[in-house]
Formats: sequence, C-alpha cells, structure tokens
Amino acid sequence: MTSNCLVFVLERWHARGGFVVAMHSLYGWWPHFVWSPDLVHFEEFAPTSKYARWCPPLFFTGRIQHWIVGDGPRLVPYTPADGGPYPRDAGS
Repeated sequence: MTSNCLVFVLERWHARGGFVVAMHSLYGWWPHFVWSPDLVHFEEFAPTSKYARWCPPLFFTGRIQHWIVGDGPRLVPYTPADGGPYPRDAGS
C-alpha cells in the first residue's frame, strides 16, 4: 500500500470520526499522525522500511499498525481479532 500517515489519518477521520493525533516523528524533524476512535486504540500508517532521512518521501510503501494503551504512558502493539476493538469497522 502506498500512502503517507497524514492521508491515512484524514481518510480514517472522515469515514469514521474519532481523533487525529499529531506527534514528532521518531525518524526526522517532520510530524507524524495517528488515528484513534477512542484515545485507547490507535492506528498508524508506517513505512515498511524505516531509516532516517533529511526529508521524507511524500508517499511511501507502508502498512497499518495497531496500538493500544498499555501500563503507564506506553503504547503496545496488538492484532485486532474478530473485527478489532470497534465492531463497526469489521471488514475494512
């Protein structure tokens, strides 16, 4: 899949509502965006190969990653089962 985190998040927000969360990228000076339906479960579009660059490509090959709030301020990865934590999104 080719996209970027901002396009992915805006599509999710437009189709499903929820929250757009902006943060500093771990790989450069640019921002990174994630989407959340409830500020407990998070989805992001991340590159399949991560490496530091001066300027990121506008569009890149990536995958959707799922995160859930763990103990403390950490996010831990999870795999949505049976349609994920939000049943109305099953199959999308």
